[in-house]
Amino acid sequence: MMTGSTGIGGATDGNFALKETKCGSGKAIMYCQGRDIEYTELRMHFDTDVMRWIVENEPATQKSRDNIVLSAVYLFIKERIHFEGTATELVTELKTVTDEVIYPNRVTRDLVQNGYELSKYGIEFRYERVHKGRVIILHYNGERDSSDGRNVTVTQALPDSSQTSI
Repeated sequence: MMTGSTGIGGATDGNFALKETKCGSGKAIMYCQGRDIEYTELRMHFDTDVMRWIVENEPATQKSRDNIVLSAVYLFIKERIHFEGTATELVTELKTVTDEVIYPNRVTRDLVQNGYELSKYGIEFRYERVHKGRVIILHYNGERDSSDGRNVTVTQALPDSSQTSI
């Protein structure tokens, strides 16, 4: 296990530790924690047929806040197609699709945590460090959008937005 005082875990953005519950049992817990991920414990077992660790439980997802950000980003980028800028600039742009308060210091974290979910909606997300700072790059590809736009809303959305949820 990682200990906080040795500095080993502090040098990385994320840590994953697989600890077997009993030596040779084939059952273990994967401890996940980091800057861009919530602390999670995954129960796993080793499947000797395929020679892989299999996850037995799915981590609990945070619906309320993440869905607001995802929905706002979807509605925004579907019309805009491409965005490149800072988190503060993105939050300013998202005000065109929602009255919900979204903070710049949280938007990047929500995007990173939900990168796979974004890809289901045809949104390519990258987060890069450039000479002027950190930049969020979003691009919408309608051919990869599996939602057909039917299941997207933002809580307290502006009048022209749909009212179902992701």
